[in-house]
Amino acid sequence: MNGRSYPPLDIPTRTIVRVILAIFLVWLTIQLHHVLLLVFIAFLTAAALSPLVHRLEARGWSVGAAVGFLLLLVLGGIGISVWFLVPELVSEGQMLVDKMPDYIDRAQVFLERYPALNERVQGFFSPADGEGAAASVPVSQIIEYGNRVVQGLLNVFVVLVMALYILLDGERVYSAIAHYLSPVNQIKFRRALPEVVTVISGYVVGQLITSALFGIFVFGALTALDVPQPLLLALLAAFMDAIPLVGVPAATIPAVLAGYTVSLPTAIAVLLLYTIYQQIENYLLVPRIYGRTLHVSPLTVLIGVLAGGQLLGITGVLLALPLTAAIPSLIRVWREDVDVPFADDGADPPVIEVPRTEPPVAAQE
Repeated sequence: MNGRSYPPLDIPTRTIVRVILAIFLVWLTIQLHHVLLLVFIAFLTAAALSPLVHRLEARGWSVGAAVGFLLLLVLGGIGISVWFLVPELVSEGQMLVDKMPDYIDRAQVFLERYPALNERVQGFFSPADGEGAAASVPVSQIIEYGNRVVQGLLNVFVVLVMALYILLDGERVYSAIAHYLSPVNQIKFRRALPEVVTVISGYVVGQLITSALFGIFVFGALTALDVPQPLLLALLAAFMDAIPLVGVPAATIPAVLAGYTVSLPTAIAVLLLYTIYQQIENYLLVPRIYGRTLHVSPLTVLIGVLAGGQLLGITGVLLALPLTAAIPSLIRVWREDVDVPFADDGADPPVIEVPRTEPPVAAQE
């Protein structure tokens, strides 16, 4: 030993408490990540619906009446959709189950032309319990899928309710958040809100329009070509249209396969129609519907989709485009210099109020 003495390690109690509190907050965030995600989606939903509420307020409606009307509008749309679509979907689903053996036979005839592919498919679908085991769907999987559907519907309801509460108490929600910000950041936060609302509402409105148009086109085209299950494929196309980059190609595959059950020319016609419509949507409809709301490069969209899918799965993919489009506006506003008059009496600066402005235009040319 060299005889050197070291002073005792003296860590302040406050530092220890802060470290423990930080660890606890990280643990709590991990445990409540699902709830926090629902709250975040509720804020985005409220941002998307706020332009309509502001327009009704501008016409003399109260906030409560505007939000109530919006709730009735959403519930009415859901009810009408269920009333008209569910019976047909059940009928097409039953038809799909009835024709499944014929589809399997057609697929088998196709696979026999390619022995290597046929061997892999047979190995993938072969029963695990032996050659004589009957292929069936386990009851546990049916129950699991049913639970997922019910949980998804409950999540949608919870998000909608939270979004309506945020719309009702928007001023108090803003004040609660701004209370923890410095005066400079309060001003930046106030300036960023309208731009974020414009991007999100513009995206939601534009996506609803493009998805509806794509679904209507698919239903009409597949019905004209006598392709089976046109409504199921149209709903799939409308949903997949909301997934950037890969959604439409993924929706094209089952439609082409369904067309192949009719004939090879029908499958080719379905592929051509999907491809032509996608080009029309990309270069004609999207620029006119979204206007200047979304100004994002394809590379940025791709990175956002990959990151969102890795973090949150399909939910992250759906949220990737509006969040990616909102980031440039946030960065630009946050980099702006602002002048804030500070009080000289040492008192805490008051929370800066949100000005009542006209609602932004969601989508324009």
